[in-house]
Amino acid sequence: MPVISIDSPTVRIENTVTRYISNSFASFWTSSMNFYTGLSNDDKVAPAIIVCCHNAQETYFQTRVYSFDVEIAAKDIAADTTTASFNSMAGNIFSLFGDSKTSSLSMNVSNSNLCVFQTQVIDYANTHQEDSWGVSMNLKIVGALI
Repeated sequence: MPVISIDSPTVRIENTVTRYISNSFASFWTSSMNFYTGLSNDDKVAPAIIVCCHNAQETYFQTRVYSFDVEIAAKDIAADTTTASFNSMAGNIFSLFGDSKTSSLSMNVSNSNLCVFQTQVIDYANTHQEDSWGVSMNLKIVGALI
């Protein structure tokens, strides 16, 4: 019997959000950037954007409509960048999610297996760990698996 590869809902949203950021990223960032999905481990090479879905819950039974809890983290080495340039990078990334209608529609343009209905920013957090800057944003995203 052939094996059929079907992504889990969490993998689909992580890939969708990562694709949206990376496609939009070229318009405001000229340096190299690493993109990762899944849990934020310390071994990720900076500068990096890490997208992790912590939870996916089907809103109504058997509808394939999910509410996703997604964290987007940006990291960079403090010695390699200034505070102002890091804040500019993080601000540009997070501005992609400032308007739910724009971000939802933009995520759907390059995606064929998930339809995003709504994005809502829940909170932001800034960190400074050893020699790196860090900032994260938590989102609630509602979408349907196609």
